[in-house]
Amino acid sequence: MKKVILLLVVLALVVPATAMAAAEFSLGGFIKLDTIWDSSVVNKNLVSKIYRNNGITENNVTTGQHGRLRMIATGSRFNFTIKGPKLWGAQVTGFMEADFDTAGAATPPGADSADTGAFRLRHAMFRLTWPETELLFGQYWSFFSEFFQETAADGGGQYRGNSVYRPAQIRITQKFLGVYTAGFMVGTNRLVAGGTNVALGNAGPGNNEGSETPHIEAKFAYEQDLYGKAAYWGVPRGLVAQVVAGWQRTYYTNNRFAVTHTFGQDDFDNFNTGVFRQFTNRSAPSQMLNHWSVQGTLFVPVITTSSANLAGTASLLTQWAVGQGQGFVLGTWLTDDMYLHFNGTNWTRQLTPNFHGFVQAQYYFTNEWFLNVYWGYTRNFGVNLEREFPGGPFSNASVPAFYSSSNDYTKYSNQIAATLWFRPIQAIKFGLSYAFTKDVYMQSASTVNGSTPTRNGEDHRVEFCGFFYF
Repeated sequence: MKKVILLLVVLALVVPATAMAAAEFSLGGFIKLDTIWDSSVVNKNLVSKIYRNNGITENNVTTGQHGRLRMIATGSRFNFTIKGPKLWGAQVTGFMEADFDTAGAATPPGADSADTGAFRLRHAMFRLTWPETELLFGQYWSFFSEFFQETAADGGGQYRGNSVYRPAQIRITQKFLGVYTAGFMVGTNRLVAGGTNVALGNAGPGNNEGSETPHIEAKFAYEQDLYGKAAYWGVPRGLVAQVVAGWQRTYYTNNRFAVTHTFGQDDFDNFNTGVFRQFTNRSAPSQMLNHWSVQGTLFVPVITTSSANLAGTASLLTQWAVGQGQGFVLGTWLTDDMYLHFNGTNWTRQLTPNFHGFVQAQYYFTNEWFLNVYWGYTRNFGVNLEREFPGGPFSNASVPAFYSSSNDYTKYSNQIAATLWFRPIQAIKFGLSYAFTKDVYMQSASTVNGSTPTRNGEDHRVEFCGFFYF
């Protein structure tokens, strides 16, 4: 009996060790330091809204309207890849990635920390790869997030032209005829426009409970070296044309809204308070709203190469999307995703129509020096300039003209950034960037202490960053 027990113990130790020995592990990632000066108070990723210009001055301080210098290393990240044995003729690989950048995506502006970062899971997935087919399980990029601008800011262009989303998903992609790829993905239903289960009585158009329907995406892509290649993130790539579509249904409960003070008493940077209108018909059924988006991407080699030498090459990358309630793929300011519409007797939720996109031009002077210029734009449309106020502007609070959103709602936003990159070796990369961001808001702001903010918020940024890749 003792021999049998000893044999079982040995097998219990040897078999897992043998299996682990069959897997290959590789560590990767980068260390990044950002040195940033902004003319206004924004977070490091430039994903927050910009405080309105000519802000309210109280106690000789103008909120948000001052320069700020920071040095931040929380954009650093690491990952590891596991290459396992083959299964059913497919290569099995796993991938995990994490960073410390959770605070960098926070709003309102300036909510990030310069010296401490919160650990965040970015990717955790495994896939089975055959010559023409791939099956993926786990948290990974959405089909909407396969192309990015090469800007200095982390998540460059995010919320101003680019979709950034990493859902938990199951997806299959299939290549055919050598140049085409089709894909289909079923993912987690994203909580948008108000977050998770906003409590009864809380202000804002929230009360989102998700839905039993999944998040669904599909893509169709064409890629071929027709006349040469140009660099996309330092890798030669041919002509690419891609179309992606996504859909999600979200359930919203018909709860009430709290009543606070009138807009005339509001500070310009405190739009999360005001007079809110409860649903007149409290017994009305809850709503099921359909979020959708269609996106097209085009990568064009302009000055090409037929080798790994990138000197003298140039490329254009452009991507545009249209839809409604696009926070489910865009990662936008979620309270801009939806507004309340008053039909004369009751309030109903409406998903905001939006289009957004970007254009990027890139030129390599040498293999080490290259210039990247990007312009991104997002626009909310189909909403009354005074945010669906049936009684007119904010001038008369006695009529049923109340906030239709708890958010200072944007009409459009755009961003332009130029970055000069220097990569002397593969492990080291430096960038010097100038970026200008402008937000234009839907509504006029009230006058407080004799000062009236404009509808515009603007920020100028100078950024120097250094990467060490491993």
